[in-house]
Amino acid sequence: MKTEELRRLYIEEKYLKPWTWTSPNATWIWNEDGSIDVIGNIGIGAVDKKLPFKFRNVYGNFDFNAVDITTLEGSPDMVQGYFSCSRCNLKTLGHAPKTVSKSFYCYDNPGNFTTEDVLKVCKVGGDIKTKGIL
Repeated sequence: MKTEELRRLYIEEKYLKPWTWTSPNATWIWNEDGSIDVIGNIGIGAVDKKLPFKFRNVYGNFDFNAVDITTLEGSPDMVQGYFSCSRCNLKTLGHAPKTVSKSFYCYDNPGNFTTEDVLKVCKVGGDIKTKGIL
């Protein structure tokens, strides 16, 4: 195994897997620019204020609900599924994905986002939910 491959496996095991969950057969692809593509669904768990890595393309759902994140920096550029950043601590949708093929959920954030706010930053192929149930 090459040194670069070993480094990436170490980072994946030590830093990515502890704060993420993925669908059982998900695949991580490390791009030359250091960003990560994921084939499968991914959920983000305990992170402090922002994502520690840059995701580029997610071929599945990208979900980080109810975490203390204050920025979407590091979010994927494209999500081929739904994107959910509800119940976080977001005041802006800056760094949101450019394209989400299914639904975009961003309710219960301090930014009190509207559908128009979402459409200014992202092309969404499904529903947009900006208001929570509570």
